[in-house]
Amino acid sequence: MKLLLTFLLSFLLILRTKPQNNFACHKISPETSQYPFCNLSLSYADRAKDFISRLTLQEKVQQLVNHAAGIPAYEWWSEALHGLSTLGYGVHFNTTMPGGATSFPAVILSSASFNETLWLKMGQVVSTEARAMHNVGLVGLTFWSPMLMYSGIPDGVVAKRCQARIHWWCLTYAVNYVRGLQEVGVNGVPTCANADLLKGAIRDQWNLDGYIVSDCDSIEVYYNRINYTATPEDAVALALKAGLNMNCGDFLGKYTETAVKLNKVEESVVDQALIYNFIVLMRLDFFDGDPKLLQFGNLGPSDVCSGEHQMLALDAARQGIVLLDNNGVLPLSKSTTKSLAVIGPNGNVTETMIGNYAGVPCQYITPLQGLQKYVPTAAYEAGCSVSCTNETHFKAATKVGSTADVVVVVLGLDQSIEKEELDRENLILPGYQEKLVLDVANATNGTVILVVMSASPIDVSFARNKSKIGGILWVCYPGQAGGDAIAQVILEDYNPAGRSPFTWYPQAYVDQVPMTNMNMRAMPVETFLEEPTVQTNSKFDPHGTLSTDASTKKYPYANNQAIDAATLNCTNLVLVLVIGVRNNGPRSGGHVVLVFWKPPNTTEVSGAPNVDLVGFSRVEVEEGRLRM
Repeated sequence: MKLLLTFLLSFLLILRTKPQNNFACHKISPETSQYPFCNLSLSYADRAKDFISRLTLQEKVQQLVNHAAGIPAYEWWSEALHGLSTLGYGVHFNTTMPGGATSFPAVILSSASFNETLWLKMGQVVSTEARAMHNVGLVGLTFWSPMLMYSGIPDGVVAKRCQARIHWWCLTYAVNYVRGLQEVGVNGVPTCANADLLKGAIRDQWNLDGYIVSDCDSIEVYYNRINYTATPEDAVALALKAGLNMNCGDFLGKYTETAVKLNKVEESVVDQALIYNFIVLMRLDFFDGDPKLLQFGNLGPSDVCSGEHQMLALDAARQGIVLLDNNGVLPLSKSTTKSLAVIGPNGNVTETMIGNYAGVPCQYITPLQGLQKYVPTAAYEAGCSVSCTNETHFKAATKVGSTADVVVVVLGLDQSIEKEELDRENLILPGYQEKLVLDVANATNGTVILVVMSASPIDVSFARNKSKIGGILWVCYPGQAGGDAIAQVILEDYNPAGRSPFTWYPQAYVDQVPMTNMNMRAMPVETFLEEPTVQTNSKFDPHGTLSTDASTKKYPYANNQAIDAATLNCTNLVLVLVIGVRNNGPRSGGHVVLVFWKPPNTTEVSGAPNVDLVGFSRVEVEEGRLRM
């Protein structure tokens, strides 16, 4: 059952199905510019009210859904989770904007960088490219992004669309990404029918001045699947009275007019719902005429897929990559690595790298292509597909790997294994992938580097115990520049500092945890469930927790300073910590400082966290230097 509520603060986009030159309130159209809703001296609310007052009930109803009526039709639904996406109906790529748009890594990888500045810059790039495409009629000005949801189970796939399982971390990502975009069922009640949530919390307490939109089947779900209301008109009335402004889908479009005529809901409630939608469009200058003559009118094709934007996509991938394990092998020497083999089903993939909620990227750099920039003679053999249902091509793969100094095995998952509405059943590599790794490792006299593509954890304990496997990298779905990022990390051009956004539990853990258990914290009656962020675990041996990574030992802390919290008046709950980070390694690199708090007597309070993340900062430190 999906009862997901997406709410946007103020970054909204109206999308048109094809380029057009008929702009609302265009100066060359006196028949419309004379109306009050075109009067820029009036408030947005007054302009919106005037516009809505000129619509019939039938016209109003069709503005409550994402594909709104009009000539041309309005399309409100577009996605920009990690770049302009073709999911939804609002973004259109054609020859007017050749080359697509910048595609950043999957959100869960970017969040692993713990870099607030990076998240802000990513949002700014997406916003710039959206405005540029809007100016040529390919997109509008509202995107339903980012998505904020906590990942509750290790084999679930919601992580591809959200940030992490830690509240503060998730919140900080959302704040910065939304800033970048904008700059310049609760308590037994379905979310879309919950007035306490929509009006009470979101509208009144959080002071939302944007609009609230349902997921595409939410209203239909609580009417038809869980029978929360007797009729579809009752379902519509509940949603509108609760404070919903728009329905992704067609449910409100089908039943609102009848609901008004049956006196289930007043037309004034429909008007109030629409007010917020059109206030947003007024604020975004949609009713101010030709966008090329407005504030961002100078943006165009040259501002999409620019060199600067593509470099940021590369940097985002590099900053998120997590070094799960390193036996002193990584990084490899560029000068001494003469022969290299790339093996595995994800070794030369393109679309897999951009994950879900993606669009048309500027370009693809596959892992093979990235590594061939360093070792042009690098050979490739897939060995099998991602599902890896047979060993037919294993002999060819081991033959390629047997003569190489270094074998980079790139495997993991793709959207045939994990995606929205397709959770995994276990944490094991699909099919015979694990055997492929072991066969290659046994056949080569060189070093094996394991590169894992996935948006969720995989049991890689078998590789950690194999002496020939010198290092393990988790790269998620690294975006259009993923191949370059992987190669630069492996061949000493980038020192990875990403922190794993989830714990890498062994399969034995999942065998004891029901997929239906969504608790974020351990409960006394559930002895099998350990707090995900705890560094030690007597029952299982989790790998890659938030508070550990393979390079931590190079960055000891020194000269730390903190006030005495015991004597502090904590009215504002703000503590200042000064932490010194020293780089004892041989190379400059980044380091993520994580601050946790541990409440007292957690065993006495049901559901209390063992530890919780309350702050973080990513710092760059030169070799041998101390940075405060």
